[in-house]
Amino acid sequence: MKTMQTNIKMLCAALLVLCAAPLTSQAQGYAMRNDNTGNFFVTADWQINSISNDFVSNTSGWGANTQLNYYINEKLSAGVFLAWHSNYEYIPTQTYVNGTRSTTTDMQRSIYQLPFGALVQFDLGDTDGVVSPYIGAKIGANFARFSHFYETVRIMDETWGFYLSPEVGLNIYPTYNHRFGFHIAAFYGYASNQSDSWDVSGISNFGVRIGGTFRF
Repeated sequence: MKTMQTNIKMLCAALLVLCAAPLTSQAQGYAMRNDNTGNFFVTADWQINSISNDFVSNTSGWGANTQLNYYINEKLSAGVFLAWHSNYEYIPTQTYVNGTRSTTTDMQRSIYQLPFGALVQFDLGDTDGVVSPYIGAKIGANFARFSHFYETVRIMDETWGFYLSPEVGLNIYPTYNHRFGFHIAAFYGYASNQSDSWDVSGISNFGVRIGGTFRF
């Protein structure tokens, strides 16, 4: 788990370096973007998410992200997003004592999150390049379900919270008109969800997204 979290942090650092580099279309060999390409683009990603709190603390690949952007000008776009993710943690068999009663069992905990809302994104460097780095931010609401499984019992706590997520990423365009591209991003997301049942106050998310983008 620690190795996965270290790899995610290294990938985020590499993305920051790439986004700070002066990328130009001349260096990539594209003269100009096709004017027929629309101002909308949709992105769909597989999401790897790492969270850390007293309830669940691990890394999981059970997630996805989708968003729709509209270019306000050549570099600035705004839109909406919807994502989901599930993180699980297995707890080996232990004996739990409550007064004069004791139970010996293993258990599994999970946090399911569904953030959605608005986003803004700013492209860095030349917009006609093969590689287009960007920075962005998402803001909205987050639904979270805290689940505790043991034996045949499932205990749940469902909450709503505020969601904020800065992001840095790259769009890689293999075609001249930028209609289709590959997408990779690193993000940090904070959700204000609380669970009195499990003594959770806020959820910190840290991860990467890998997918594709289509402009129309």
